[in-house]
Amino acid sequence: MRLSSERLAQIALLWSEAVGPAGLKRLMASFGSAERVLRATIDELLSPDLRLRRQQAELIVSLRHSLGDYEKACEACYKRYVHLLFAEDAGFPPPLREIPNAPALLTAFGAWLPTDDPGIAIVGTRMPTPEGIRTAWELARVCGRHRITVVSGLAHGVDRAAHEGALAAGGRTLAVIGSGLLRVSPKAPEDLEARIAGSGAIFSEYAPKARVNAAHLMARNRLTSGLARAVVVVQARARGGALVTADYARRQGRVVAAVPWPEDLPEGVGCHLLLEAGARPLRGPDDLSELIAELRQGLGRGTPPAEQLNLLND
Repeated sequence: MRLSSERLAQIALLWSEAVGPAGLKRLMASFGSAERVLRATIDELLSPDLRLRRQQAELIVSLRHSLGDYEKACEACYKRYVHLLFAEDAGFPPPLREIPNAPALLTAFGAWLPTDDPGIAIVGTRMPTPEGIRTAWELARVCGRHRITVVSGLAHGVDRAAHEGALAAGGRTLAVIGSGLLRVSPKAPEDLEARIAGSGAIFSEYAPKARVNAAHLMARNRLTSGLARAVVVVQARARGGALVTADYARRQGRVVAAVPWPEDLPEGVGCHLLLEAGARPLRGPDDLSELIAELRQGLGRGTPPAEQLNLLND
Protein backbone atom coordinates (compact mmCIF):
# COMPACT_ATOMS: atom_id res chain seq x y z
CA MET A 1 0.00 0.00 0.00
CA ARG A 2 1.57 3.28 -1.13
CA LEU A 3 0.56 6.62 0.35
CA SER A 4 1.82 10.05 -0.57
CA SER A 5 3.64 11.91 2.18
CA GLU A 6 0.83 14.49 2.15
CA ARG A 7 -1.86 11.90 2.74
CA LEU A 8 0.18 10.25 5.47
CA ALA A 9 0.49 13.62 7.21
CA GLN A 10 -3.28 14.10 7.03
CA ILE A 11 -3.83 10.61 8.45
CA ALA A 12 -1.49 11.34 11.36
CA LEU A 13 -3.27 14.58 12.21
CA LEU A 14 -6.71 12.96 12.13
CA TRP A 15 -5.99 9.55 13.66
CA SER A 16 -3.97 11.09 16.50
CA GLU A 17 -7.09 13.21 17.15
CA ALA A 18 -4.87 16.26 17.38
CA VAL A 19 -7.56 17.92 15.26
CA GLY A 20 -10.87 17.00 13.70
CA PRO A 21 -12.01 17.60 10.11
CA ALA A 22 -12.71 21.30 10.66
CA GLY A 23 -9.38 21.81 12.44
CA LEU A 24 -7.51 20.02 9.67
CA LYS A 25 -9.15 22.23 7.06
CA ARG A 26 -8.23 25.36 9.02
CA LEU A 27 -4.60 24.26 9.45
CA MET A 28 -4.17 23.31 5.81
CA ALA A 29 -5.63 26.63 4.69
CA SER A 30 -3.12 28.44 6.89
CA PHE A 31 0.02 26.41 6.10
CA GLY A 32 -0.79 25.20 2.59
CA SER A 33 -0.54 21.46 3.27
CA ALA A 34 -0.61 18.87 6.05
CA GLU A 35 3.11 18.24 5.53
CA ARG A 36 3.85 21.87 6.30
CA VAL A 37 1.62 21.69 9.37
CA LEU A 38 3.82 18.93 10.76
CA ARG A 39 6.91 21.10 10.17
CA ALA A 40 5.42 24.09 12.00
CA THR A 41 6.78 25.34 15.32
CA ILE A 42 4.83 25.52 18.55
CA ASP A 43 4.68 29.30 18.27
CA GLU A 44 3.31 29.12 14.73
CA LEU A 45 0.68 26.58 15.77
CA LEU A 46 -0.39 28.71 18.73
CA SER A 47 -1.41 31.59 16.49
CA PRO A 48 -4.82 32.81 17.75
CA ASP A 49 -6.36 32.34 14.30
CA LEU A 50 -5.76 28.58 14.49
CA ARG A 51 -7.60 28.17 17.81
CA LEU A 52 -5.38 25.36 19.09
CA ARG A 53 -4.65 24.54 22.71
CA ARG A 54 -1.00 24.10 23.70
CA GLN A 55 -1.60 20.39 24.22
CA GLN A 56 -2.82 20.09 20.63
CA ALA A 57 0.14 22.06 19.29
CA GLU A 58 2.60 19.89 21.18
CA LEU A 59 0.94 16.73 19.88
CA ILE A 60 1.11 18.04 16.30
CA VAL A 61 4.83 18.80 16.63
CA SER A 62 5.45 15.28 17.96
CA LEU A 63 3.75 13.65 14.98
CA ARG A 64 6.68 14.31 12.66
CA HIS A 65 8.60 11.67 14.66
CA SER A 66 5.88 9.00 14.56
CA LEU A 67 4.77 8.92 10.94
CA GLY A 68 6.13 5.38 10.66
CA ASP A 69 3.54 4.22 13.19
CA TYR A 70 0.73 5.63 11.07
CA GLU A 71 2.18 4.01 7.97
CA LYS A 72 2.10 0.65 9.80
CA ALA A 73 -1.51 1.28 10.82
CA CYS A 74 -2.40 1.85 7.16
CA GLU A 75 -0.66 -1.42 6.24
CA ALA A 76 -2.67 -3.22 8.91
CA CYS A 77 -5.85 -1.85 7.34
CA TYR A 78 -4.80 -3.02 3.90
CA LYS A 79 -4.11 -6.54 5.18
CA ARG A 80 -7.53 -6.72 6.82
CA TYR A 81 -9.40 -5.38 3.76
CA VAL A 82 -10.16 -2.05 5.39
CA HIS A 83 -10.24 0.72 2.79
CA LEU A 84 -9.10 4.30 3.38
CA LEU A 85 -11.37 6.90 1.76
CA PHE A 86 -10.42 10.56 1.61
CA ALA A 87 -13.19 13.07 0.94
CA GLU A 88 -11.98 13.66 -2.61
CA ASP A 89 -11.83 9.94 -3.49
CA ALA A 90 -14.35 8.39 -5.87
CA GLY A 91 -15.54 5.83 -3.31
CA PHE A 92 -16.29 8.41 -0.62
CA PRO A 93 -20.08 8.68 0.01
CA PRO A 94 -21.25 11.92 -1.69
CA PRO A 95 -24.02 12.65 0.89
CA LEU A 96 -21.34 13.07 3.56
CA ARG A 97 -19.62 15.78 1.55
CA GLU A 98 -22.77 17.92 2.00
CA ILE A 99 -22.92 18.00 5.78
CA PRO A 100 -21.38 20.54 8.19
CA ASN A 101 -18.08 19.33 9.61
CA ALA A 102 -17.88 16.64 6.92
CA PRO A 103 -15.34 13.90 7.61
CA ALA A 104 -12.03 14.28 5.80
CA LEU A 105 -11.15 10.59 5.99
CA LEU A 106 -13.11 7.37 6.47
CA THR A 107 -12.14 3.75 6.90
CA ALA A 108 -14.53 1.20 5.45
CA PHE A 109 -15.31 -2.50 5.35
CA GLY A 110 -17.27 -2.95 2.13
CA ALA A 111 -18.22 -0.13 -0.21
CA TRP A 112 -20.73 2.66 -0.72
CA LEU A 113 -22.67 2.45 -3.99
CA PRO A 114 -24.61 5.16 -5.85
CA THR A 115 -27.78 3.13 -5.19
CA ASP A 116 -27.28 3.79 -1.45
CA ASP A 117 -28.68 7.28 -2.02
CA PRO A 118 -31.38 7.92 -0.91
CA GLY A 119 -30.89 5.89 2.24
CA ILE A 120 -32.96 5.82 5.42
CA ALA A 121 -31.42 5.70 8.89
CA ILE A 122 -33.35 3.59 11.40
CA VAL A 123 -32.14 4.27 14.94
CA GLY A 124 -33.21 4.00 18.54
CA THR A 125 -32.44 2.90 22.06
CA ARG A 126 -30.12 0.03 22.95
CA MET A 127 -32.84 -1.31 25.26
CA PRO A 128 -36.08 -1.28 23.28
CA THR A 129 -39.23 -3.21 24.06
CA PRO A 130 -39.88 -6.43 22.12
CA GLU A 131 -42.38 -4.45 20.03
CA GLY A 132 -39.68 -1.88 19.35
CA ILE A 133 -37.37 -4.62 18.08
CA ARG A 134 -40.11 -6.02 15.82
CA THR A 135 -40.95 -2.55 14.51
CA ALA A 136 -37.31 -1.74 13.65
CA TRP A 137 -36.87 -5.10 11.94
CA GLU A 138 -40.09 -4.78 9.93
CA LEU A 139 -39.40 -1.18 8.83
CA ALA A 140 -35.92 -2.17 7.71
CA ARG A 141 -37.34 -5.16 5.83
CA VAL A 142 -39.73 -2.83 4.00
CA CYS A 143 -36.74 -0.67 3.03
CA GLY A 144 -34.93 -3.75 1.78
CA ARG A 145 -37.89 -4.80 -0.34
CA HIS A 146 -38.00 -1.30 -1.85
CA ARG A 147 -34.22 -1.47 -2.47
CA ILE A 148 -33.63 1.39 -0.07
CA THR A 149 -30.41 1.16 1.91
CA VAL A 150 -30.77 1.13 5.70
CA VAL A 151 -28.27 3.10 7.78
CA SER A 152 -27.73 2.50 11.49
CA GLY A 153 -25.09 2.34 14.21
CA LEU A 154 -24.44 -1.37 14.85
CA ALA A 155 -25.36 -0.96 18.53
CA HIS A 156 -27.48 -3.45 20.45
CA GLY A 157 -31.24 -3.02 20.33
CA VAL A 158 -32.90 -1.03 17.56
CA ASP A 159 -29.73 -0.61 15.48
CA ARG A 160 -28.99 -4.32 15.17
CA ALA A 161 -32.64 -5.10 14.47
CA ALA A 162 -32.55 -2.57 11.64
CA HIS A 163 -29.45 -4.11 10.08
CA GLU A 164 -30.91 -7.61 10.42
CA GLY A 165 -34.24 -6.60 8.88
CA ALA A 166 -32.55 -5.08 5.84
CA LEU A 167 -30.39 -8.17 5.35
CA ALA A 168 -33.38 -10.49 5.76
CA ALA A 169 -35.00 -8.77 2.77
CA GLY A 170 -31.84 -9.10 0.68
CA GLY A 171 -31.23 -5.36 0.93
CA ARG A 172 -28.18 -3.25 1.60
CA THR A 173 -27.27 -1.71 4.91
CA LEU A 174 -24.58 0.72 6.13
CA ALA A 175 -23.24 0.95 9.67
CA VAL A 176 -21.32 3.78 11.32
CA ILE A 177 -19.33 3.02 14.46
CA GLY A 178 -17.59 5.07 17.14
CA SER A 179 -14.43 2.98 17.36
CA GLY A 180 -11.73 1.83 14.96
CA LEU A 181 -12.75 -0.77 12.40
CA LEU A 182 -10.09 -3.26 13.47
CA ARG A 183 -11.88 -3.47 16.81
CA VAL A 184 -15.03 -4.85 15.16
CA SER A 185 -13.35 -7.09 12.61
CA PRO A 186 -15.69 -10.08 12.06
CA LYS A 187 -14.36 -13.47 13.10
CA ALA A 188 -16.69 -15.58 10.97
CA PRO A 189 -18.72 -15.09 7.76
CA GLU A 190 -21.99 -15.41 9.68
CA ASP A 191 -21.16 -12.52 12.02
CA LEU A 192 -23.38 -9.50 11.54
CA GLU A 193 -20.37 -7.31 10.78
CA ALA A 194 -19.30 -9.61 7.95
CA ARG A 195 -22.81 -9.75 6.52
CA ILE A 196 -23.10 -5.96 6.60
CA ALA A 197 -19.75 -5.56 4.83
CA GLY A 198 -20.87 -8.08 2.22
CA SER A 199 -24.15 -6.25 1.55
CA GLY A 200 -23.10 -2.68 2.22
CA ALA A 201 -20.36 -1.20 4.38
CA ILE A 202 -19.21 -0.34 7.89
CA PHE A 203 -17.66 3.12 8.27
CA SER A 204 -15.52 4.84 10.90
CA GLU A 205 -13.63 8.14 10.93
CA TYR A 206 -11.28 7.02 13.70
CA ALA A 207 -7.91 5.27 13.80
CA PRO A 208 -8.14 1.52 13.12
CA LYS A 209 -7.67 0.53 16.75
CA ALA A 210 -9.31 3.54 18.41
CA ARG A 211 -11.47 2.65 21.39
CA VAL A 212 -15.09 3.66 21.61
CA ASN A 213 -15.92 6.56 23.93
CA ALA A 214 -18.80 8.97 24.48
CA ALA A 215 -17.32 11.69 22.27
CA HIS A 216 -16.79 9.25 19.41
CA LEU A 217 -20.36 7.98 19.69
CA MET A 218 -21.83 11.48 19.65
CA ALA A 219 -19.72 12.47 16.64
CA ARG A 220 -20.59 9.33 14.70
CA ASN A 221 -24.29 10.23 14.96
CA ARG A 222 -23.76 13.08 12.48
CA LEU A 223 -22.45 10.52 9.96
CA THR A 224 -25.40 8.20 10.53
CA SER A 225 -27.82 10.98 9.65
CA GLY A 226 -25.52 12.37 6.96
CA LEU A 227 -25.42 9.11 5.01
CA ALA A 228 -29.23 9.04 4.88
CA ARG A 229 -31.90 11.34 3.47
CA ALA A 230 -34.31 10.55 6.31
CA VAL A 231 -33.91 9.43 9.91
CA VAL A 232 -36.56 7.25 11.56
CA VAL A 233 -36.43 7.04 15.36
CA VAL A 234 -38.15 3.81 16.39
CA GLN A 235 -37.89 4.04 20.17
CA ALA A 236 -35.95 6.44 22.39
CA ARG A 237 -35.97 7.62 25.96
CA ALA A 238 -35.91 11.29 26.88
CA ARG A 239 -32.13 11.39 26.36
CA GLY A 240 -29.90 9.33 24.12
CA GLY A 241 -27.98 8.95 20.92
CA ALA A 242 -31.09 8.56 18.76
CA LEU A 243 -32.23 12.07 19.69
CA VAL A 244 -28.76 13.41 18.94
CA THR A 245 -28.94 11.74 15.52
CA ALA A 246 -32.34 13.35 14.93
CA ASP A 247 -30.95 16.74 15.93
CA TYR A 248 -28.07 16.37 13.48
CA ALA A 249 -30.56 15.31 10.81
CA ARG A 250 -32.52 18.54 11.24
CA ARG A 251 -29.34 20.58 10.97
CA GLN A 252 -28.37 18.69 7.81
CA GLY A 253 -31.75 19.21 6.15
CA ARG A 254 -32.74 15.54 6.39
CA VAL A 255 -36.29 14.34 7.06
CA VAL A 256 -36.92 13.37 10.68
CA ALA A 257 -39.62 10.79 11.42
CA ALA A 258 -40.60 9.03 14.63
CA VAL A 259 -42.80 6.09 15.54
CA PRO A 260 -45.65 7.10 17.89
CA TRP A 261 -46.00 5.13 21.14
CA PRO A 262 -48.31 5.43 24.17
CA GLU A 263 -47.28 8.42 26.25
CA ASP A 264 -46.71 6.28 29.36
CA LEU A 265 -44.10 4.08 27.63
CA PRO A 266 -40.60 5.16 28.81
CA GLU A 267 -38.99 3.87 25.61
CA GLY A 268 -41.31 6.08 23.59
CA VAL A 269 -40.78 9.40 25.37
CA GLY A 270 -38.07 10.51 22.95
CA CYS A 271 -40.32 9.80 19.96
CA HIS A 272 -43.09 11.81 21.60
CA LEU A 273 -40.72 14.76 22.06
CA LEU A 274 -39.67 14.58 18.42
CA LEU A 275 -43.27 14.46 17.20
CA GLU A 276 -44.12 17.48 19.34
CA ALA A 277 -41.17 19.30 17.76
CA GLY A 278 -42.45 18.66 14.23
CA ALA A 279 -41.11 15.24 13.30
CA ARG A 280 -43.11 13.24 10.79
CA PRO A 281 -45.26 10.45 12.33
CA LEU A 282 -44.39 7.03 10.96
CA ARG A 283 -46.98 4.51 12.09
CA GLY A 284 -46.06 1.53 9.94
CA PRO A 285 -45.07 0.14 6.53
CA ASP A 286 -47.60 2.23 4.57
CA ASP A 287 -46.23 5.50 5.99
CA LEU A 288 -42.71 4.29 5.26
CA SER A 289 -43.58 3.38 1.68
CA GLU A 290 -44.98 6.89 1.21
CA LEU A 291 -41.79 8.43 2.60
CA ILE A 292 -39.68 6.25 0.31
CA ALA A 293 -41.69 7.37 -2.73
CA GLU A 294 -41.18 11.03 -1.78
CA LEU A 295 -37.44 10.57 -1.28
CA ARG A 296 -37.11 8.91 -4.66
CA GLN A 297 -38.96 11.77 -6.28
CA GLY A 298 -36.76 14.30 -4.53
CA LEU A 299 -39.74 15.67 -2.61
CA GLY A 300 -38.58 14.78 0.88
CA ARG A 301 -37.68 17.92 2.81
CA GLY A 302 -35.95 18.42 6.10
CA THR A 303 -38.11 18.70 9.19
CA PRO A 304 -38.53 22.37 10.22
CA PRO A 305 -37.77 22.94 13.91
CA ALA A 306 -41.08 23.59 15.64
CA GLU A 307 -39.40 24.29 18.96
CA GLN A 308 -35.89 24.18 20.38
CA LEU A 309 -35.29 20.79 21.98
CA ASN A 310 -32.23 20.39 24.15
CA LEU A 311 -31.22 17.20 22.33
CA LEU A 312 -27.48 17.62 22.47
CA ASN A 313 -27.26 17.88 26.27
CA ASP A 314 -27.07 14.13 26.55
